[in-house]
Amino acid sequence: MSDEDIIKAILSMDSKENLPIDMVEQLLKFTPSPEECVLLDEHSDEIDSLARADRFLYEVSKVPHYEQRLRSLHYKKRFQVTLSEIQPRITSVMEASREVSRSRRLRRLLEIVLALGNYMNRGARGNASGFRLASLNRLADTKSSFAKGTTLLHYLVQILEKKFRDICRLDEDLPHVRLSAKFPLGSSAKTWLSCGQALKMWQGKSSFIEAKAL
Repeated sequence: MSDEDIIKAILSMDSKENLPIDMVEQLLKFTPSPEECVLLDEHSDEIDSLARADRFLYEVSKVPHYEQRLRSLHYKKRFQVTLSEIQPRITSVMEASREVSRSRRLRRLLEIVLALGNYMNRGARGNASGFRLASLNRLADTKSSFAKGTTLLHYLVQILEKKFRDICRLDEDLPHVRLSAKFPLGSSAKTWLSCGQALKMWQGKSSFIEAKAL
């Protein structure tokens, strides 16, 4: 691309998608400082005799709010890349959430876990109407006092295999859960938050540039 084409692309926020993101990143690295702009102005009469790189720096130094435009353009392109990376994750998590809420087998399994807990806690806390999901971790921690190495989770599986075999096909109800479990919720939320903050910053810069252009 010629220097003129690059400048046109920057002024139009690369509406024709001619500038790849790696080129924008390189341009950001070589943004002329205020001191360099002053120095280039001092040699404006000799601009034709300067090296192409220096001539390019001189031309971009004349672009109003060049660095802000470039950073906004970089964010625009980076946002598209980030969105394409996290969109499949969000779709998977949303599908998994719907599957969990609709699964008849999962609901039945939780009912059995509740009944088992109420039976074990009969007389003290044996009439609970529900339990915290975090309590499910205790199934593997609660060990039998009779059979060494056997936990409450083992016992639950034995019950399911003998009396509730249909629940053992729970994975058929939740095809997206295993995949979505690979995506940490905190990481995805942090990515979305940073995207939102960057978007607000970009909107502010764009409004500032437009106001100055009027």
